[in-house]
Amino acid sequence: MVVNKDSKSVKKYSDIMIQRKHGAIDAKYYQHDVSSFHNKSVVLILHPDPIHGGSMNNKIVKVIGNAFIELDFDVLRINFRGVGRSQGEYDKGVGEVDDALDAIDWLLDKHDNLANVWVAGFGFGGLVCMKTVMRRPNINGFIAISPPKESENLNMLTPCPNGMFIVGEHDHTVDAEFVSSLPDLLSCQKNAFIDYKCINGSDHYFSDHSEELYEELYTYVKDKMLLDITVSTKKKNKKSSKL
Repeated sequence: MVVNKDSKSVKKYSDIMIQRKHGAIDAKYYQHDVSSFHNKSVVLILHPDPIHGGSMNNKIVKVIGNAFIELDFDVLRINFRGVGRSQGEYDKGVGEVDDALDAIDWLLDKHDNLANVWVAGFGFGGLVCMKTVMRRPNINGFIAISPPKESENLNMLTPCPNGMFIVGEHDHTVDAEFVSSLPDLLSCQKNAFIDYKCINGSDHYFSDHSEELYEELYTYVKDKMLLDITVSTKKKNKKSSKL
């Protein structure tokens, strides 16, 4: 069991407003002073459909954030346009991609030489997550939790980083079998390794399964980060041996 004893504790985020030409974005930002992975890593987390009350204060969004915080990532949670203090109006996933891209630009402007940039999303946020990572080749990884049926219309030939799809076995909103098909659609891309996890007994909201969700997130991202460090070290050693 990898769930940290503090995984349910309240994390101290700073309330910020990200200024941009399309209007300000309401956000919360958690920043570490140091990272055990030597260089700064960041993640952008995207919330469920605003039409159904989704916001950056969603329970699953917080669980995702806690897992990344325990892995020393800086965490940025945003409200899509028209939610909370974010300016603008709901745009059915189109303008929301621009919100996510602007948030990533804010992270890139804030930090030099980022080691890792990840994007994660739940429900509607999972769909926006996928559209976002396919627009930015500098994103290193993604987590898409219970992405909606519209995800089948993504351009699966567009470059995509390694990542993971997660769904509850008894999700009443999106069929687990549909989500399990998405890694196969992405597998045609060179060097794309996409994982899939179905959490047994869980519904769409991961009721009574939030700790298991946390564990899956934590383990996957930690293993991926350690693998990247190992690969990077091997490349450096190989280069040094040729000098």
